[in-house]
Amino acid sequence: MSEINCIKTLRNEKGLSISQIADTLSINWRTAKKYGDEDQLPQEKKIIKKGMMYKERWGEIIIDWLEEDSKIKRKLRRTNKQMYEALVTMGFLGSYRTVCDFIADCRTAREDAKSKGYERLEHPEGEAQVDFGVMEAVHEGEIDPKIHSKITNEWSKWDKKLGRTPTSQDIMDFADTIESKYRRYWYDK
Repeated sequence: MSEINCIKTLRNEKGLSISQIADTLSINWRTAKKYGDEDQLPQEKKIIKKGMMYKERWGEIIIDWLEEDSKIKRKLRRTNKQMYEALVTMGFLGSYRTVCDFIADCRTAREDAKSKGYERLEHPEGEAQVDFGVMEAVHEGEIDPKIHSKITNEWSKWDKKLGRTPTSQDIMDFADTIESKYRRYWYDK
């Protein structure tokens, strides 16, 4: 479809001849003539999905799981294998590959629906940005969200006490202090 739009643009907006379009795009002259001069556009073929994932309840279950998982942290989401095994316990007779293909189709459709707008972040020179993000710390065998707020509070106190824009060395020193103080709460997944 993008090649057809390119042919129309070259013909209507750039004013190129059919022969020039055919030579530029390395296509047949009749193809350039067909799409450059005529108003008809080819219809995109719509593939109708069929099979147990689309006709039975299995697809709906997977879509619900993917929707639920999109709201939680990436590390805590179900894998394709976990979803397949859960479906098998519900009586699913299909293969693992069927589930993986369906999940891939769902994720592709979701990505197509999202806008791909990105904005470049620019920071003035000489200033630093510190973002601790959201972290999980284990304290006495359980995840403790208070550790994050303790570190954030220490940053605020340190920043006020410093009384100037911190240099990169100041930030590195602060990070070393935090690591020595709270390292016992870190854990690797």
